[in-house]
Amino acid sequence: MAKVDLHVHSKYSDHPSEWFLQRLGTSESYTEPEYIYTTAKQRGMNLVTISDHNSIQGALELKKQHPEDCFVSVESTAYFPEDGCKIHILLFDITEEQFEHIEALRKDIYLLRDYIKEENIAYSVAHATYSVNGAVTAEHLEKLILLFDVFETINGGRNERNNNEWTRYLSSLTREDIEGLQQRHRIEPMSVTPWIKGFTAGSDDHAGIFIGKTWTSSEASTVEEFIHSIRTRKTAAHGRHHNFHSMTFMIYKIAFDFFRIRHNGSVPGPVSLVLDGLFNEKELNLKRAFALKRIQKKKKKSANQRILVDLIEQVRSVNYHEIDARLDIVYEKASELLDAIIKDFIDSFGKHLRKGNFDKLMRNFSSLLPALFLTVPFISTFTHMFNNRKLVNEMFLRLGKEPPRKEKKILWFTDTLTELNGVAITVQEIGWIAHTMKKEIRIAAAVGSENLGELPPNLMNIPIVGSLPLPHYEKLNLKVPSLLATLKLINDYDPDEIYISTPMTIGLTGLAAARLLNIPAVAIHHTDGTMQVRKIVDDITITNYVESYMKWFHSACDKTLVNTREYAEILKKRGYRMPEVGLFHRGVDTNLFKPHAGARRVLGEKYGIRKGINLLYAGRISRDKSVDIVVDCFLHLKEEFPELNLIIAGEGPYTDEMLRRVQREERVHFLGRVDHDLMPIVYAASDLFLFPSVTDTFGRVVAEAQSCGVPTIVSNAGGPQEIIADERTGWIVRTQSGEDWITATRKLLQNLKENPEEYNRMGLEARSHIIEEYSMQHFITGLFRKHPRESKLAESA
Repeated sequence: MAKVDLHVHSKYSDHPSEWFLQRLGTSESYTEPEYIYTTAKQRGMNLVTISDHNSIQGALELKKQHPEDCFVSVESTAYFPEDGCKIHILLFDITEEQFEHIEALRKDIYLLRDYIKEENIAYSVAHATYSVNGAVTAEHLEKLILLFDVFETINGGRNERNNNEWTRYLSSLTREDIEGLQQRHRIEPMSVTPWIKGFTAGSDDHAGIFIGKTWTSSEASTVEEFIHSIRTRKTAAHGRHHNFHSMTFMIYKIAFDFFRIRHNGSVPGPVSLVLDGLFNEKELNLKRAFALKRIQKKKKKSANQRILVDLIEQVRSVNYHEIDARLDIVYEKASELLDAIIKDFIDSFGKHLRKGNFDKLMRNFSSLLPALFLTVPFISTFTHMFNNRKLVNEMFLRLGKEPPRKEKKILWFTDTLTELNGVAITVQEIGWIAHTMKKEIRIAAAVGSENLGELPPNLMNIPIVGSLPLPHYEKLNLKVPSLLATLKLINDYDPDEIYISTPMTIGLTGLAAARLLNIPAVAIHHTDGTMQVRKIVDDITITNYVESYMKWFHSACDKTLVNTREYAEILKKRGYRMPEVGLFHRGVDTNLFKPHAGARRVLGEKYGIRKGINLLYAGRISRDKSVDIVVDCFLHLKEEFPELNLIIAGEGPYTDEMLRRVQREERVHFLGRVDHDLMPIVYAASDLFLFPSVTDTFGRVVAEAQSCGVPTIVSNAGGPQEIIADERTGWIVRTQSGEDWITATRKLLQNLKENPEEYNRMGLEARSHIIEEYSMQHFITGLFRKHPRESKLAESA
C-alpha cells in the first residue's frame, strides 16, 4: 500500500496567495526540500513529491537525492482563456521537457488538457471549488468536470465541509449528467467514462507543519504503479482537513521563517518569543532567555505582559510535535491579549478624547499592534476557509438535483435581549418558538449569567470585553465583543444565514461574520432609530449622524426586511440604498397571546385594580412613543366614564414625568416591567388598547393585544396601522391631535357599553386577523422555505 502527500510546497513556491502574508511581503514557503522528504517519511509516506507553483526546482533536487522513491510534480496555474479564471492543476511524475511544454500551454486550459491527454500525464485538479483569483463559477466547475477525471477531494487547506460537499457532488455524477453538461458546454470529455472520477488528497502545506497529515493511497509499491493508479482512478483520499486555527498556525510559521531569514536567524520584538516557542525545538539561547526574563519582570505591572508571558511559557511547555495543543494555547492567549488591549483602549479612549490628549490617543492606537499581529491571521483565514461555500449547492441545483444537506442554520444577532422593548421580546419569542419547533435558529447576544434562566436554550452567549452606556437608553449598553472568542463560537456553529435585529456593536459583529463566512446578511428594520433619536435628543447634527450610519448599515447587508410596505417607501424616499427589500412578516405566539376567562380577576388581585373599564398602554415609556396622548385620553374621559382605569405596562426614561402628571389619580396603575408570560393576562383583562406611537415600524404590542381579542387604536403614521383592519379590529386615528384621539377612544368605549355585540365582534375579528396574518409559527416556517432562486435553478436544469 502506497501513501503519498501529493500536494506539498517548498521554498521554490514564491508568491503567497494569502492576504496577510502578502502584506508582510513574505514568500509562499521557506521549507527545504530535504525537510519535506524527511518529515514525509517519518509520517509514513512511502513515496515523496513536491508540487510547487509553476516550478519543479525543489522536486528535481529531491529526486536527485532520492531517485528510488521520489518523483517530480508541479502545481500548474492554468487559465480559462475566455475570462482569465485561474485553476490549479497538479501534474505528477513529469519530465523537464514536459514541464517546458506545460509552462507554454497553461495560459489556455483547453490546450493544456489536450497535452495532458496526449502525453498520458497523471494529474489532479487541486481544490477546484476554491476561487484562486475570485473568478470561479459553477459554469467553470462544470467545464472542469468535462475536461478532467481526477480531482483533489481532501485538500489540507480547505475545511471539512468544503471537501466533503465536493466529494459528494463528484460521487453523484451519472452518465446522463455528463451528457447534459456536454450538450451545455460543447466540450469533449477526457475519457469514455467521465462520470467515474478519481480522488486524491494532499496537505497543501506551505510551512512544513502538516506534511503527510493528508495523503493519497493506492495498492502500489513503486512510483510507476502509484502513478498508474492515479491515471486509472484507483486512488483514495485520506487525512486531516484544515480549520481556521490550523491555517493560522501555518501563516505564523511562514511569518516566523520570513523574520528569521530577514534578521539573520533572530526574530525581533516580543512577538518573536511567541513565534520562537511555537516553531523552535531548541532551548532558548542566552539572548532569548534574557529577553524572556525581562518580560517576566514586567508581568506584575501589566495584564498584557502577564498574558504574553503565560503564552510563551505554556507554548514552551507543550511537546513541539503536538501541533493542535500548541495552537489552542495561542488562540486562547491571543484572544485574552486582544481583549485586554481593547478593554484598555475603551477605558482610556473617551478620557483622552475629552481632554484633547491626541498624542496619547495615537499611542493608544499603537498599543493595538502586537495583538493585531497575532489576531489578523485568524480573521484573514476565515475568508479563505469559506471561499465559495455555496458553489457546490448551486452545482447540484444546475443538475436538477436537491443538494444533500441538512436544514439550514440561522444565526440571529441582537444587541438587546433581556431589556423591555419590542425588539428584545420579538427575538426572545423567535428563539423559544424555534426551539419548540426544532428549527435551527440560534440567538447571538451578550447577556449576563443572571439572566440565562429566563432565555431560550438556543442562545449563543457572546463574550464581551466591556461596554458603554447608550445615552437616553439607561438599560441598554453598547457591548464590545471578544473578537476571537466570538469568531470561534460562530465558526463552530457554521451558520448558513445571518439575521441582524440591531445595528449596534453585536449587530456589526453579525455583519462582519457574514462577510467573513461568505453568507447572506439580512437586516431587520425593527425600529426607526433616526426618528427615535430626533424625538429624544432634538439635535439635528446627532440625528444626521445616526441617519448616515443607518443608511450605510442597511446598504452593507444583502437584504433588509421592513415591517410594512409603508416603511419600505419611507426609507426609499429618505435615500436608503438597500440591495434587496422584503417584508418582515413577524408575529406573535398566538398560543400564548389569547383570551383568558379569569384575566380580570388575576390582574385585580395582583395589582389591586378595581372593577371597571380597563384602558391599556404597553411598551417603552418615552417621549418618542407619544405616551402623553394616552394620559390625555384618560384625564378627559374619566368624568364621562367614572369606572375607567388606566393601566400602563412598561418602563423607560419618561416614567417619572408621567407619574407626576397622574400622582393623584387612584385609577391609574403603573405596572412597571411585566414578565412576558404575564402579558397575555394584562391584555386579556383590558377592554381597549391605545398605541399612539409614530416611530414604530411594526408595534408588536398592537399584534399581541389583538391576538388576545382586544380592539386597538393606533396612529396613521408608522407600521402599526398596517396591523389594524380599520373599523373592524380597531381604529386608525388620522392625526396626532389629542382631540381626535379622545374622540376615537370615546366612540369605542361607548360601543362597549351600548352595543356590546358589535364590540365583541370586533374583538373576535381582531384575534382571527392576527392568527391568519401574524402568527410567529408561520413566520419561522417561512424562514426555512427554499429560496426562489434555488427553485428556478432546479427547474431550468
